[in-house]
Amino acid sequence: MLANLVNNLPQHQHIIIALMSVSEQNKALIKDHSQVEFISLNARGPLGMLFSLFKLSGLLKNRTVSLIQCWMYHANAIGGLYKYLSQVSTPLYFGIHHSLDKLEDEKRSTRLALWLGKLTQCKANKILCCSQRSVSQHINYGYSAEKLQFIANGYDFSAASLKPQSKEVLNIGTAGRWHPAKDYPIFFAAVAPLLDKYPSLTLRVAGRDMATANVSLMGLLNDLDIPLARVELLGELNDIASFYRSLDLFVLPSKTEGFPNVLVEAMSQGLPCVTTDVGDAAFILNHAEWVVKPQQSALLSEAVSMMLASPQEERQTIANSNYHRVTKEFDIADISQQYLDVYQRGGC
Repeated sequence: MLANLVNNLPQHQHIIIALMSVSEQNKALIKDHSQVEFISLNARGPLGMLFSLFKLSGLLKNRTVSLIQCWMYHANAIGGLYKYLSQVSTPLYFGIHHSLDKLEDEKRSTRLALWLGKLTQCKANKILCCSQRSVSQHINYGYSAEKLQFIANGYDFSAASLKPQSKEVLNIGTAGRWHPAKDYPIFFAAVAPLLDKYPSLTLRVAGRDMATANVSLMGLLNDLDIPLARVELLGELNDIASFYRSLDLFVLPSKTEGFPNVLVEAMSQGLPCVTTDVGDAAFILNHAEWVVKPQQSALLSEAVSMMLASPQEERQTIANSNYHRVTKEFDIADISQQYLDVYQRGGC
């Protein structure tokens, strides 16, 4: 999303400061990355984060900066502390791209950064949040309702397509890194019983560490008696659009999300989708019958089974609706203008 925003605002100069490091892969997401300055603070651990505060202060002292847009919890904490200690007048904006669906599952450092953000939010002009549900959750946590503002994630839909639905669902897919928040145990538990019922069905999974080298993943598949011949583990992909186009149905099984990008991406490729009710997934999909409670494999399995049994014409109607929904509501040109409007109201 950050890359999409930078790509859509080429008339402005951008300095991207990473608390840790900027990978070549992430640089490549920005079209004219030679025109963008990238700085890595190389912070590791609590002391590294503390030192990054002083590094940031030194960096900004030597630059004319119109505004600071922090992007996630740790950046919010460092940005808030920087402005609190330096007393500079530069407008500061927090970014929240996360929900509090499962706060107890978050790492200690994440919970600390969340708390520090609440402590220093008085120094932020606005807190821009990509999820409506997340706005209410953060208000309940103690963030200011007056400062919080919802702006959805925005997308470049130049590669979007509306594919015709096949007579039957042959490929079910999901995408996301191997992480507890993505709840792969629920996904595989939900689809495992369907493999016997539909002998032609194949599972396709993309994401970091979604590969046979992942011992924990292999153990999960073995425990559920899912044969490797029925699963394609694709790892992290560069051409994610082609992955979506290879599917007949997309499933989001997560137990926590903010504004799930993969759901929007799948919908933009004309896919029927089933999702758990996390973050703004229900708002994005806008079809309550295909939204189920998280961490309930039986409910997810039932919804997927219903989609598998749906006639081709019905799935085509769903796919058409999904495609038109996201391409109309979440285009990056409109979303980037919403960011600019906020900045301009803040005096930038």
